Formats: sequence, C-alpha cells, structure tokens
Amino acid sequence: MSIARQLEMRISDGASARPTMNQEAYTNMVRFIRYCATQGLCTVVASYWGSGGTGEEFHDETNPSGENAFIVAAWDAGVHPFYIFVTWADLTAPSGWLNNASTGDGVCISMALRADGGNPWNGTSNDDGADTLGSPLWTDGGSSTVYVFPRSNATGGSHVTNKNNCCPWFNSISANTFSRAHFVASEDGIMIVCDANNASEDGLYLYHFYLGRYTPRTGLESLLTLPYAMIANSLDNGFPGLGTSFIHGGTTGNSTRNGGILALPVNDVMDMTIAAPSAGQQNVFYQPNNLISPNEFESTPVAFFAHEGSKIGGANGTGNYGLAGYPDADLFSSVYNASGNTTNSDATKGYVGHYTIAARKHCLNWDGGASPGLSQNRLGRQSFTP
Repeated sequence: MSIARQLEMRISDGASARPTMNQEAYTNMVRFIRYCATQGLCTVVASYWGSGGTGEEFHDETNPSGENAFIVAAWDAGVHPFYIFVTWADLTAPSGWLNNASTGDGVCISMALRADGGNPWNGTSNDDGADTLGSPLWTDGGSSTVYVFPRSNATGGSHVTNKNNCCPWFNSISANTFSRAHFVASEDGIMIVCDANNASEDGLYLYHFYLGRYTPRTGLESLLTLPYAMIANSLDNGFPGLGTSFIHGGTTGNSTRNGGILALPVNDVMDMTIAAPSAGQQNVFYQPNNLISPNEFESTPVAFFAHEGSKIGGANGTGNYGLAGYPDADLFSSVYNASGNTTNSDATKGYVGHYTIAARKHCLNWDGGASPGLSQNRLGRQSFTP
C-alpha cells in the first residue's frame, strides 16, 4: 500500500475572519489532492475556481480560489474507483450542493462510485477552473448503479433525487483562532483529522473524517462486493463515538455524525456505527505493553458495522445489523493511553485526538518526522511512501 501525507497544517494566522480560514482549509485540501495525483493515487476530473476566483491558491496569493470553488478527483489506483467532490463556502450560499442538508458554511465532501467502475460525475470534466455541476450531482450513467455518500443521498434519503448533500470536515465557527489538520491517503482511502477553532491549541481534535474502502470480515467477501464507507464526525471530541448510541448517517443528512456504509449492494448506502476492538487493551495496565523493550503502545483496527433495519433483510431476514469489516490499519487505527501529539519510537505512527492520556486516540500513518504540533505551518509537510 502506498501512502501520501500532508501533515501539520496550521490553518489561519490567529487573527483572521472566518472566510479566510475556510478558504485556507479548502486550499490545503486541493493541494493534497493535486499531490496525490502526482503520486498516482488519483486523477483530477474537474475543477472550478469559484466566485471571483482565478486559481487554487491561498486568499493572499496571486490566484486564489473563490467561494463555491470545487475539485473532483477519481481515486482510481485501488481495487475499485471511487470519486470525491470537495467544495467550500462561507458568506455566499452554496450553488448546486448542500452542507449537512443546508446552505451552511464550511469545507465539505461527498463520495460516489458506480457498480461498473465507471465515472459517476455528472458535471463537465475539463479541469480548467471553469467546470460546472450537473443535477443530480452524481449519476449512474444510464447503464449502471450509483452509490452516493453520505446516507441521505441514497435510497430513502432526503437527497436521493439531486444526490448533492455533502459532509463537512472543517468549518470555522470562530475568528481569531488557530486550527490544525492532518491528511493521510492510500490507493483505497483518505483520512482527515482536524483540531478546529482551538485558541488554546490543546490538541483536542473535533473533526474525524474517513472515506474509502474497507476490507470485509471473513465470510462476507463474496457478499460485500463494494465495501466502501464514510465517517463524517464533527461532534465527538478526540475520537468518534463508539457503539450503537453513535449512529453515523441518517436519512435527513443533517447530523454531526454523518456518513454511511455500503454493505450489501442491494441495500444502497445505509447507516453505520463504529467500534475499536480489543477492549482488554483499553486499560492502563496493558498500554503500553511492557513485555516489549522498548515498551510499545499497541494500536487496534477500527471496525465498521452496518446499522439499519429498514433496508432489505440480511441473511436471517431481520434487517442489516452486524460487523461489515475494517479500514486499512496501516492508514489509521486507534490507540489507548498514549499521550496526544506524540509518536512511536521511529515516528511511523502519530497519536492525535485527545489531551487526556487515558483515552482513545487516532493512530495515523506518520512520516518519521517531528511529532504532531511541533512543526506546524500553513503548508504542512508532504511525503509519499510507495
């Protein structure tokens, strides 16, 4: 698995208003997508420079993007192509898309894939800064089936017709604050964590965003033929809420725990929940493992569960509840009791999420460089491991 990283981005200068912060977050996302394209992980399909925009640079550079700018990319180097749409707005109402079912502010993303592996994008595809949206935003091409995330764009959802609802990974709700973010991607998935609007910069991350493929659990490989999911969480401090009380998705598409999972393809995208197995390791006695020298914090995979009974019945005809599979732990996983904003001994894993030591955190694929929080700047630092 190849890994691209853009780590340690510091968004805003601590004295900027909200539109500036959202524009900087969007610009860094575009920079990352372009970087992934140069490394062969994706292909840029379309771009629009936005209202008054002349390029894809930061607001204080020569050719900045304007509001409602967007970029579309095909993540086409993995098992099955999936497509992402990334856009932003602040003072100007979005045009042709929704953010958590409204015209609210922020930088947000939707994801789509077709059963036949074709291109579901329904807009123009020139990548010249002047591309336009289609309605619906995503299409089946007339000869396939399209699956659109988040859940509200799917069967039974409020946005199934226009398929234009998106989920935020960043929104500046306060001026004069700093935010930090880390992006990590492979051929099959993208992980974003963001410590937003944090004037004290205490390392408490609010936004947790994953989109891409997962590996079906043993025994489901032949049934879950398109195993893709999205986590879009902007509510749970430090780490996404775990278990059945924390459902990601919803037919109305306006949750702070949004996203969804494609399990049995016949059911379209449905609600999901998240778990982090090895509960026995969630204990200060066992983390780190002191049988190893040097002591080691042992990370565990994140698990994705289908959680929607209103869909067509599963194997027992009673609904769709159960473990679907796991995203690639080499991209991200969970860890307990490690100090936030630290790394393992060779800095190949970065621990971010919560300032409380005895708490779950994200274990991100790291670049061997400085620990989180020690070398922040607007551009962050990019790296690629083939």
